[in-house]
Amino acid sequence: MKKFLTAGKFFFAVFCAIFLMAGKSYAGWHELAQSDRNQRIVAQAQHDLYLVGGECKVWAYDVVRVASNQAGGSGVPVPLPATDNGGYGYAWLYSSNVFSYGALNPSQMVPGMIVQMRVRYANGTYGPHTAIVFANSASAHQLTFIESNYQGDYTVRMRNVYWTDFTASVEPTSHYTVYTIK
Repeated sequence: MKKFLTAGKFFFAVFCAIFLMAGKSYAGWHELAQSDRNQRIVAQAQHDLYLVGGECKVWAYDVVRVASNQAGGSGVPVPLPATDNGGYGYAWLYSSNVFSYGALNPSQMVPGMIVQMRVRYANGTYGPHTAIVFANSASAHQLTFIESNYQGDYTVRMRNVYWTDFTASVEPTSHYTVYTIK
């Protein structure tokens, strides 16, 4: 009988500990507010500054994977969808993990949003590119991106671009799509 009481006390203590821990907030990725998810994406992207990030989309995928996995919950990272190559690489295929704003006006972009674009590079060629919005200054009419491989060397850097220059670099007809990660 004494062993039963000891085992009972043990299980009661374990139950109480689990119950008390359950009262603490360990929100998973999907339970976070969108602004909190965006902040985690920006923080993870900042962590990679000046490191070799690889191809831009692969790097952005890794940023989201790490940021979403650190959120707790199931520990399952949120995957990004494949790029729609039929659309010249400026849009992603449908995924329930992202919300598409389409060609959102640059003035409305917020930190943590991810921009998939068909961008005109300095040499005049076009190609797909993925960048994360780090900041948006209404007074300067300027976006700051964190991105990998924009200069062709796989390095993660920040780049400032005026709204008008951004719009001109993704023309013709607004070849870009802005996303938040759900």
